[in-house]
Amino acid sequence: TISNAQTKDADGNAITHYAGGIIATSENAVSFTATTCINYGAVTSNVNRVGGIIGSLNVGKLTSCVNYGVITGTSNVAGIAGTVPWASDTTKSIYKCTNQGAIKNSSYFGGGIAGSANQVTIDNCKNYAVVGNGTGTNSGGIVGINYNTASVINSTNYGNVTGKTGLGGIAFKNEGTIQNCTNSGTLIATSTSGTVAEDGIVHTNTGTVTG
Repeated sequence: TISNAQTKDADGNAITHYAGGIIATSENAVSFTATTCINYGAVTSNVNRVGGIIGSLNVGKLTSCVNYGVITGTSNVAGIAGTVPWASDTTKSIYKCTNQGAIKNSSYFGGGIAGSANQVTIDNCKNYAVVGNGTGTNSGGIVGINYNTASVINSTNYGNVTGKTGLGGIAFKNEGTIQNCTNSGTLIATSTSGTVAEDGIVHTNTGTVTG
């Protein structure tokens, strides 16, 4: 359990998988909880799974965490959790978390809250920052991709989402559930053939979107 942790002016660079402002990964944990944690520092990786709070949330729950740092990586780059992978913990959650730091993904799955989401409920989360640096693809204001085991509910994106193509105000792709979510950010495709979500919410949907 991590509570009330803060990183300040702690710019970090990683050349291996998993980079996080508070912790890299919960991969080997039996259980994990992070509450009211705040990251102020930039987090930069040459590879993927980069998050303002955690690089990879394999196990556990994040509650009331905030990121202010600029988060930079290739794929699965996000303000709170770079990735939430398929793992033994099927009850993972990200609750009342907020991102205020720019997300700079040079490849796919940039997200204000999570880059990719499996077996997790993302609830009452908000993104206020720009997602994407204009060169990446397949990004969303809350999540890059929401797999069929994941739900995003009661969450709001206020930040612009920018990339070559595949942009959504909440998610690039939804295979699971998105409910009662809103987007007020602008979707900006930098490629002349780039596409964005027609409804402003999801670019590609094979799941359920309501509210």
